[in-house]
Amino acid sequence: MKVRAEVSIYPLREQHLSRSVARFHHIMDSYGLAVKTRAMSMEIAGDSGKLFRGLCDAFEQFAKEHDITLVCKVSNAYVGSVAHGEADEILDEIHKVVYGGKGASGLDVPSALSADSRNLIALAAAIARQREASVIEACVQQSLASGATRESVMQVIAQATQMAELPAAPYEAAARRGLEAFGARDGEPPA
Repeated sequence: MKVRAEVSIYPLREQHLSRSVARFHHIMDSYGLAVKTRAMSMEIAGDSGKLFRGLCDAFEQFAKEHDITLVCKVSNAYVGSVAHGEADEILDEIHKVVYGGKGASGLDVPSALSADSRNLIALAAAIARQREASVIEACVQQSLASGATRESVMQVIAQATQMAELPAAPYEAAARRGLEAFGARDGEPPA
């Protein structure tokens, strides 16, 4: 199973953590895991078996030399290419097109897409980035306000969750809340 983890390692009573962080990164690399070092943690993605074996190996190696604290959150809501940075580049391109930025692969015409299409793309990007429910609800309402249909919103939810290999249920629930809130705002009875 593919998973993603956020890991922080704290060798206690060590003044300089950079060597420990680099060493931990190297151990995770040796297990074939994708690793991104962040300011306060590392994002590690890959096969769950390799991840847990790598964490165990790293912990045992560090524990022989230091008192250590390892903090780890693991999720099976995995987006494959995010660990390699490809999704961020794609989403940056989408953002440039949707919001009219220059330099988006030669697509410098923000009006090339209708407002409802731009907002549906933003909804798909929010799903791909695994944004919280309130963001999904807001994207749904913005899509409807720009002329998208309820059916097109739900189709985007289905397609985006499938492409991002995410469970659809939480996003469908957020979309339904956004649809209901939009209907209530416009005086429509709940669907």
